[in-house]
Amino acid sequence: MKYIASTLPTSENIAIEEFKFKLIVKKKNGSLLPAKWITIQEKDFEDFLLSLKVSVQGLLGDDSVNNEDFNIAYKQLNSNDLGTHLKDENDFKEFINEYSDIVNHKKSIALYITMKEITLKKRRKENKQKENETSDFEFVNVEIIDNSKKNKNKIPKTLDLDDSQVKKAKLLQNYTKNITVFHINFFAL
Repeated sequence: MKYIASTLPTSENIAIEEFKFKLIVKKKNGSLLPAKWITIQEKDFEDFLLSLKVSVQGLLGDDSVNNEDFNIAYKQLNSNDLGTHLKDENDFKEFINEYSDIVNHKKSIALYITMKEITLKKRRKENKQKENETSDFEFVNVEIIDNSKKNKNKIPKTLDLDDSQVKKAKLLQNYTKNITVFHINFFAL
């Protein structure tokens, strides 16, 4: 399907052969990847999304990224506006019209990909659900231990130490006591 832009300032309608834009990916942690110029020749929304997904996967180096894992927005390159969300077929038609206007004025367009936060957890959850659906209703009891509340800087009790560690601990304790006494006597003079 070939789209023809209909909202050009001139009376001419220009057929778009390809979309050329700067692709900017914002990772989940907020950092930006280096931008890349992309050319997509697909005019159908689903095919456009598929090509865009492949480009994003290439930039991230992660083949498991899906279209549901990111949001898409576009705007004229170097403009101060917030951009326009590109989510469905209607948005895509408006994107084509705005793309034509921008290109007709010899300007460039940028597509901003913002990765969603819940991607990895959501994918793991979906995989677990799929495994549960495909299994023969086998149930496994799993005990979850929360280690996040344990104090990791806690001094081990003497019951947890072997004989050599107890001796080392006593020597260290005596040494630190002697150093403290030395400092007190030295500075008291």
